[in-house]
Amino acid sequence: MINNVKHYTHDSNMKYDDRKNLDSVHERLSLRESLLVYFIGVIIVPVSLYLVISYNMSFHVFRTNIINSYSGVFNRTLENVNYYISTR
Repeated sequence: MINNVKHYTHDSNMKYDDRKNLDSVHERLSLRESLLVYFIGVIIVPVSLYLVISYNMSFHVFRTNIINSYSGVFNRTLENVNYYISTR
């Protein structure tokens, strides 16, 4: 118990910067954790951004093509109906 009190008084006498450095040593990431953070930051985030952007661009291209296709089909049907009515 006396050792704990001595340790506590020693810690309380430390400067703030010394305590901050001591805490940062205890909070360092292991090699596995740091590799995981780098993997997420370097690979997962850019690939996710690429997927979102390419999905949005593809969606708009497909939507435009479908609208144009329906418009063409509608115009052809209208022409066929007009031709049918005029020849009758």
